[in-house]
Amino acid sequence: MPAVVVVAEIVIADLVASAATEFVAAAVADTILADVVGTTVATSIGTGAIGGAVAGGIGAAATGGDVLKGMGKGALGGAVAGGVTSGLTGSVGTLDTESGEMFGASGLKGLTGSEAGGKALAKAAGSTASGLATGKDLKTAAVGGLISGGADYLYGQPSADATSTDKAALNIEKGLTSAALNNIFNQPASYQPNQPSPTSTFGTSNTNIAGGGSDVGSAALGQALRIGDAGSPVFGSGEKEGEKQSGWNVESLRYMGQEDNA
Repeated sequence: MPAVVVVAEIVIADLVASAATEFVAAAVADTILADVVGTTVATSIGTGAIGGAVAGGIGAAATGGDVLKGMGKGALGGAVAGGVTSGLTGSVGTLDTESGEMFGASGLKGLTGSEAGGKALAKAAGSTASGLATGKDLKTAAVGGLISGGADYLYGQPSADATSTDKAALNIEKGLTSAALNNIFNQPASYQPNQPSPTSTFGTSNTNIAGGGSDVGSAALGQALRIGDAGSPVFGSGEKEGEKQSGWNVESLRYMGQEDNA
């Protein structure tokens, strides 16, 4: 997918998801989903679904696909990514200065003891789960997750007082990096030219035992039969080729071994 489409998906989806956060939080506050996974995770699922639907629609429209199908797939992937990322992120916790112990640590932030590292790992896990949920194989989903988490760790999160322009610029950088890395790691296998087959016809111009797709086979055959250049009349055919005549022909064979009585 072109880098500009990837960037548009990321930037626009993030803007839409951010704008819908308050509405989604209010909508899921008293639902069964919020009771089961918590309001924060439920909100992330909702905003992820909205942002994913927008991104999926943009991607489908840009590549000539089914927009509605793209939105549905994007909503599923976004919901899974949002829920898994939010559920695994957790908190670094608070350091007790007297005992030197951490309290309230949870999730991957608590496990790594790092805000940025825990968030990146959670993002990688969420992106991988999203890929699997939308039909990608494990390898492709895992590579996409690592790229997403790596870009998140590399660029970090916008500051609390960042403007919308600053957030968009950061997302553009993340999108360009993600697109470049995806192109590197998801390239199709290099084309391998066809090798001559053992059953190929000897002497043909396209495939021959000499390989290369040239007339080498015909030339070799001509030299072996001593009938002149490649493409000369086949031995015994009776055809003529201007001034060039083979010493071997039907007449010479007919009178071979007979003495001239003249």
